[in-house]
Amino acid sequence: MTRLGDAYLGAGPAIDPHAIAECQICWTPYDPEHGDRFRQIDPGTPFAALPDEWCCPKCDAPKSEFLLRGSRASQDAAAAQAARLVADFQDLYTRKMREVPLINSALEIEAVGFRIHAGRPVGVLVTPWLMSIVALPAEGEDWSALVTGTAEYLPFPSGEYEFTHNRRERTGGYKACTLFASMRDFTSQEQAVAVAHRVLAVLFNEAQPAGEDRQAAEATEHVLTVGQARTAEARVHSTGD
Repeated sequence: MTRLGDAYLGAGPAIDPHAIAECQICWTPYDPEHGDRFRQIDPGTPFAALPDEWCCPKCDAPKSEFLLRGSRASQDAAAAQAARLVADFQDLYTRKMREVPLINSALEIEAVGFRIHAGRPVGVLVTPWLMSIVALPAEGEDWSALVTGTAEYLPFPSGEYEFTHNRRERTGGYKACTLFASMRDFTSQEQAVAVAHRVLAVLFNEAQPAGEDRQAAEATEHVLTVGQARTAEARVHSTGD
């Protein structure tokens, strides 16, 4: 994950002119394909070509507070795979989960914050019954041989976490790290999505948005900390066998 301020100072790689950037304060994206009508920036203007005084159209954060999310092509590919994942879970909800008591009717199925990490789409899947970090295969990568229930440790900037192999009809093979096995305590979709963004920020060691829900932040820190501890414990036991 490249912090764009570092790129300007020569501490990071050159910025792809087609790369989408995202404000790490309020999550607003800047897409060169669309420009910024609010600040009269023409479509086709790369992030690096924005005026020095340009700032986030939503929260006024400076350019240095933006993070690189990847090229338009890579983001489109991640979005397409995330859409298939959502369609799979919509089908699961319709066929099997709709009347299950653990369903939170205030929530809906949504893919949140999917971006490319280590060449593969990663994001959070919010559903009325669970929330998970999901890793999807890279373009051209075949995960059809994944065995459901098998555990694997995936590295992120904040540490390693245990993911479980799964399969769905449209998605094929995918890997999931469960964050909340019950969604009953969430009062709205907005709250659940905010927690999902918080999870990704912690996962990728990004700065946190000001004024966020403290309870949600503490819950997320706890979930990921416990996840790391379980992963470390599992590795110790595995080494000892």
